[in-house]
Parts: sequence; structure tokens; C-alpha cells
Amino acid sequence: MAALIFRNSKKSPLEQLLQCLPAGVIKRIAAGWLAAAIEEDARYRASRKLI
Repeated sequence: MAALIFRNSKKSPLEQLLQCLPAGVIKRIAAGWLAAAIEEDARYRASRKLI
């Protein structure tokens, strides 16, 4: 879910992504998942440049 949220708003900062989450989501845990999605996207883009 974090990857989908990030893909829909790639240019938004993490703080703004956290504000868009539904009520009831634990923001501290969601922040970790969103950070992982952001890092994975960066790694994917870097690997695509190497090909």
C-alpha cells in the first residue's frame, strides 16, 4: 500500500504523504513503510540508469 501511495504522489514530501493517510493508520509505522517505498523507487531508478 505504501508503494501505491508514493507512486500516486511522487513529488509530495513524506510529511504530506502522512497527512493523506486514512484515519486509524498509525503514522509512525506508516512513515517507515513510506520511507522504504521511497528508497526502493530510488534504487529502481538508479538501476535503470545503469542498464
